[in-house]
Amino acid sequence: MLFHDGKQETVDVIPDLYHRVKSISHVSFGVYVTLAQNGYGPLMYDNQKELENIQELMEKALSILDQEPIPANYLGLQRITLENALVIVDEVLLTGLVDKGTVLDFGKENVHLYLENAALSTLLELDMLHETVMKWKEQIGPENWESLYVVICAGHQARYREASKQYFQRLLGEKEGDGAHYENRVVYAEHIYDVDAALDLLARHMNDQQASIELFNNPTRLQEDLMSDGAATYLKELLPD
Repeated sequence: MLFHDGKQETVDVIPDLYHRVKSISHVSFGVYVTLAQNGYGPLMYDNQKELENIQELMEKALSILDQEPIPANYLGLQRITLENALVIVDEVLLTGLVDKGTVLDFGKENVHLYLENAALSTLLELDMLHETVMKWKEQIGPENWESLYVVICAGHQARYREASKQYFQRLLGEKEGDGAHYENRVVYAEHIYDVDAALDLLARHMNDQQASIELFNNPTRLQEDLMSDGAATYLKELLPD
C-alpha cells in the first residue's frame, strides 16, 4: 500500500505463479513431515489417508505441469520435486511401513530442491515488488522519495534476512540490526494486520527517532531498551565473572 498526498493505492505484489511453485515444495515437504510424524514402523490409518490424498494431488499436478507458465529452466526442478515425493509415497503405501533410513534419505536428498524452489519464488516476488515500487518512486517524485518510510507487516517476528525487508533495506541503503536496532526508514511490524495499527506504529517510531536525536544525540538510542545500560552495569556486579 502506498500512502501519498492524502491518497492510498494498493497493489498485490505476489503473483499466482509464486503460490503454485511454493505449493510444490510444500507438498513434498509435507510428505516428509507426515512420515516423520507417523514414527518408524507400521503406517497409521490417518497418515495412510493423508498420503493417499497427497498421492492423488501430486499425480494431477504432474499431469498438467507443462501447462503452467513456469520458466523453462525451472520446469525440471518442479517435476523432479514431485516425482521424488511420489516415489516414496508409492513405496510406503505399497508396503504399509515407514522406514527410518528411507525417510531421512528422502529429506536430505530433497533439501536442495526446496532451496532452489524458494529462490524461484523469491525471484517472482521481488520482480513484481520492484516493478511496483519503481512506478511509485516515479509517481511521488525525488523529494518525497527521500522522506519515504516503509512498514513491513507480518504475523511473526522478523525472520533473519526476510526477503522483502532485505529488498527495502538495500533499496534505501539501510543495514540489518538486532531487533529494532538500526531501523530507520524500514520498520518491521510484528502481529500488526491493519492499516491504522501500522501507521500508529510508524508515528511512534518517528517520534522516538526525533526524541532520541534531541535527547541522546543518537537516532537509535530509543530503539534499545531504556534500561539496557543500567542492566549491563549492574549485571557485572550481580553476576561477576
